[in-house]
Amino acid sequence: MLNKIYKYFSLFIFFSTIILLIFITFNNNFRKQTLNLILNSYKVYMVVSTQALLKQPKVKYDLINKKLISFIDLSKKISSGNSRLLPGIYDAAELVQSSIIDDKNYGELEEFFFNLSKLDERLYDAKIWYAKSLFSNGKIDEALKEVNKAIDISPLDSEPYRLALKISLSQNLRKDFNFYCQEYLKSEFGGKNKRFRNMKFHGFNLNKFGARFNIENQSKNGLNNIYVYNGISLGKFEDYEITPDISNNLKSIDLIFAFNPGTVLEIQNLKLYSKNLMTNIEEDNLVITAKNSFFNNYDKTKQIVFLGTDEDIVNIKLKKIFKDIDKIVINMKLTKLSLTNNKCQNNEEIN
Repeated sequence: MLNKIYKYFSLFIFFSTIILLIFITFNNNFRKQTLNLILNSYKVYMVVSTQALLKQPKVKYDLINKKLISFIDLSKKISSGNSRLLPGIYDAAELVQSSIIDDKNYGELEEFFFNLSKLDERLYDAKIWYAKSLFSNGKIDEALKEVNKAIDISPLDSEPYRLALKISLSQNLRKDFNFYCQEYLKSEFGGKNKRFRNMKFHGFNLNKFGARFNIENQSKNGLNNIYVYNGISLGKFEDYEITPDISNNLKSIDLIFAFNPGTVLEIQNLKLYSKNLMTNIEEDNLVITAKNSFFNNYDKTKQIVFLGTDEDIVNIKLKKIFKDIDKIVINMKLTKLSLTNNKCQNNEEIN
């Protein structure tokens, strides 16, 4: 009796498998959905299994290094270069590196970070992590090369410059220290985009901003245009002129920025033009708020300090509604905060 049950059960499994294989072979949608399910499940497994290793009382980064390399090996078998498993590998890597407190642990992950950086040359963060692992293992020249590659990808981001300053300090390289300090302050173009963020300007930048006019009877008029201004000058007050499509009764202005962390904005005045009339409004007579940024009001110059966590909206509230405005001119200055208290001009050795 049992033999018959085993026999029928085996036949059932066999024919079910055959039918499933035939169905997968000839049904494209089902095949794609099955493949997506398997890959997404494996991505979750990557993160969860890595997280389990990180929760151990004493984290063994050498074991994590081997596990992450095995993820890369499987990714290469599925597809060369940027496979569909890459986001899962990246998330696991981000989880691991964010857990590191002692920099020497980066050295134990050098092999993995090297392989990850080679999967896709555009992986900015992988270059930073690989540079940190090289630095941890005393490979100074190689680490600086990776830092330079990261800067080429995203010249505005502060992290590679911070690492370069740290490496320069550790080796008493004053010339390199000055170079990276100055290069960061001079960089204006090429910010990176945030993952999972739909940014108006496709990434952080210091070269453009948007303006949106909040007018009387906005819902009735249905106007919600964003006017983009290109060409910001760093380090000095400049007039930035924005002209709406039609004249409106203006009650406030939204300025939309995608600035990196450590960027400072100062607004000096606002000029409103209506036909032949110009109204100048000083900063003290405006009420300015921001979605994310903070205000430094402890000095004569009032500064808006950007965190760079996302695009920010700075609202300039007028104390009354101004009629028939056909042009606005904002006088403001944009500067970058330094990465060190050092002025970057001195060429003597660091003690």
